[in-house]
Amino acid sequence: MMKKYTKQETSWMFYDWASNAFSVIITTAVFPIFYKAQADLAGIEGADSTAYLGYTIAIFTFILALIGPILDDCRL
Repeated sequence: MMKKYTKQETSWMFYDWASNAFSVIITTAVFPIFYKAQADLAGIEGADSTAYLGYTIAIFTFILALIGPILDDCRL
């Protein structure tokens, strides 16, 4: 038997679905094209710009891994 959702619950489900779809499209399709165009304008070689993006993501992932537990303790 399927549960009947209220209008508010259904609205939140669609909002969450659309929000996730938007962020996935931006991070996988739009941002790399924008980044590559900006790197080309700055005169950075294609392979170097890709490496710089990888280094930046790795550094911020490491920082997030370090401060994540601290921030988790601070939430209400």
